[in-house]
Amino acid sequence: MCSRSLLSTSLADNAEFLCEYLGYDKFLSANSGVEACEAACKLVRKWGHTVKGVPDNTASIVMMNNNFWGRSIAASGACSDPTRG
Repeated sequence: MCSRSLLSTSLADNAEFLCEYLGYDKFLSANSGVEACEAACKLVRKWGHTVKGVPDNTASIVMMNNNFWGRSIAASGACSDPTRG
């Protein structure tokens, strides 16, 4: 996996192959687990607003207790362990 911030001649080809193979029209690459979880939070919030009609600024994302998945803003906010956040 190559960072999206670096020029990669194969990333676009791989994304196109995966989209065609899986029947999707979009592809989002992630370098780490924390990036994947951050993207999942953003995507589920957008899905809630656009598909389910959740009004702006009212969405809630339910997280599991006793979790740790990184040191990003969403990950720290979702972490229930005070020594990890």
